[in-house]
Amino acid sequence: MLEEAKKYDHRELTKKQELFFFHPLSPGSCFFLPHGSRVCNKLLEFIRSQYWKRGYEEVWTPNMYNMQLWETFGHAANYKENMFVFEVEKQEFGLKPMNSLAINGCAISLQLGTNVKSGLNP
Repeated sequence: MLEEAKKYDHRELTKKQELFFFHPLSPGSCFFLPHGSRVCNKLLEFIRSQYWKRGYEEVWTPNMYNMQLWETFGHAANYKENMFVFEVEKQEFGLKPMNSLAINGCAISLQLGTNVKSGLNP
């Protein structure tokens, strides 16, 4: 059973298929190789086509926010201990620990002065 599972180990398959690799200098983040980039781009094309079919639109949001945003919407209390937090020019910033519709929607809503579509109902 263990030998069978080893044949399908994603860490080994990605090496053989030359899709991506991980490196200790950037733990948890993969380096996409050319073939892996092509596969990823095809998946993104498909996902985007499904968004558009269902009436959704795409936005790009930052990976880093001033901690004021996290505190304003109560996320700091829940996530700060698991976030990478750092200070720049006496201001505290945090990297997003996840891609959260809630925090991204809050930031966009503040800028636009509107509510962002929740994503739960098209």
